Amino acid sequence: MAATPERTPDVGGGPRLPGVVFLALSVAIAVAIAAVAISTTQTEPPTVAEFAPKAVERIEDAPDEQSTRFGADTVAVPGGQRTTANPTVADDVPPINVPRALHCVGAPPRQIEDPQSPPCVPYWEGDNGGATAQGVTASEITVAWPLSIEQIPDIRTLEAFFNSRFQLYGRKIRLRPYSPTGGTFGPADPPAMNSDAAGVDAELEAFASLMYVPRDGAERQYYDELARREIVSVDARQSLRDSAHLARWSPYEWATEPGIDVTSRTTAEWICKTLKGSPAIHAGPDVPKDGPRTFAVLSARAEDGSKPDPELLSNGIAGCGGTVVSERTLNADNDDLAEGQNVVLDLKLDEVTSVLCLCTAEQLKSKLMPAATAQGYSPEWLLQPFQFQDRETAATEWPQDQAARAFGVSFRNKWLAPEDMPWFWAMKEIDPSWEPDPAQQGWNQAVVERYSELLILASGIQLAGPTLNAATLHTGLQRAEFPNPGCGREPYFQACVSFGGDHTFHDDGMMTWWSPTQRNYTANQRQGAFCYVGSGVRYGLGKWPTGSQPFFEGPCR
Repeated sequence: MAATPERTPDVGGGPRLPGVVFLALSVAIAVAIAAVAISTTQTEPPTVAEFAPKAVERIEDAPDEQSTRFGADTVAVPGGQRTTANPTVADDVPPINVPRALHCVGAPPRQIEDPQSPPCVPYWEGDNGGATAQGVTASEITVAWPLSIEQIPDIRTLEAFFNSRFQLYGRKIRLRPYSPTGGTFGPADPPAMNSDAAGVDAELEAFASLMYVPRDGAERQYYDELARREIVSVDARQSLRDSAHLARWSPYEWATEPGIDVTSRTTAEWICKTLKGSPAIHAGPDVPKDGPRTFAVLSARAEDGSKPDPELLSNGIAGCGGTVVSERTLNADNDDLAEGQNVVLDLKLDEVTSVLCLCTAEQLKSKLMPAATAQGYSPEWLLQPFQFQDRETAATEWPQDQAARAFGVSFRNKWLAPEDMPWFWAMKEIDPSWEPDPAQQGWNQAVVERYSELLILASGIQLAGPTLNAATLHTGLQRAEFPNPGCGREPYFQACVSFGGDHTFHDDGMMTWWSPTQRNYTANQRQGAFCYVGSGVRYGLGKWPTGSQPFFEGPCR
């Protein structure tokens, strides 16, 4: 196994407050709380046998009936008050005076078994201030839920888990589902996305929203419109937003994976350190191998005209002496097979050995890979996290003769057997009888995404204290020091997480390759899975190893 990476340095100029952000506990008090009040003290997340989930709250109610896309049972917020247009992040958060703790785990204590859990907070009782923001009452926090491919009862179970295990100061998260304009997979239509955001504001009167449905990476229009309306959003899928964009809309926009600027720089660093200057040994026999790799950087333009900036990748590769011989822009029409044929022909004539595409996984499936097969061309496909490229649910649909040459970097958490995944622990804790539905191929990716979004949102609410608004949520997440037990290495190889100075949760990535024969961990165990170099050991920007890496070699997991 590869050596354990160094921890990615924290980002940001100011000091990081340890542990609980809104109570300046001394070390002695913290030790006393850990010894007296916390019920579990294991230093690593549990195995399934150790976890022994229990039913805390069983969901019996059916999902809300919907007579419109925003539902018939909308939520009024008596006396709800917004924050200011550009809220100042609070310097002080009201203290909690009761030195008792909820059920927490680990040392230092974290809130739940998930190794990416926020720090444990003291027990609280008292007056939470009632309506402290739009969508916040004394008893509920309204969160918009754009319906995708998930099974609604599963997400209701996750809702119950976070309500039962996080300190929400007398309130409960209330997910309000609605049907986005254009369905789950549609074009990047700014008026439609703005309309959906307006409905979340005016009809649902929400405090926050979960991830919007896929729109070729251009979902930022929805998030930006929410931010204009002072509504928080959390996104578990990488879109076109970069770090500066997220900062510009602070304190409203949050994401799981790093901004596209960070992932592009990281991908370029990985190429420079491990691929540049050596032959394309993973390409097919029709691709030249008598010299160093040559690269193409493609990008796809969404229907609203937005597209990823390929310059960070191209300039990064060229800056270390790599050869970028082709840059092309694709249109958003996945059915334009002629465009795919023309682009691939140009790549073949230019003797490109290795292709990077800042495009959707669907465009690899429908345009580029089939065109390559038709022209007898089998380059290396270098993957990065934009728009599902590192998801099993997408890669199983690719032409497998081409997918067998796909490898790259991923910033998501390593996909383990379900019983070793925190979302699985959460589901089983609420409903011990729950089991994955083998008839559903894509359900579990949606469950993972909703779990990730709710983890960030519930962490922010917990760390904000009783006076919940966008500013106090921002303060809590930015100041918190997540315990991060064992991050980046065995047994879970989860990402190291923090929000110190930025608005994205994951700080590092891992190297993966596609195996057409390995069984994956989706519900129905389909053939085809991503495998991991070094079992999934993780590296931050500036920390990637140098030299050839064992892609397509050794154990898959």
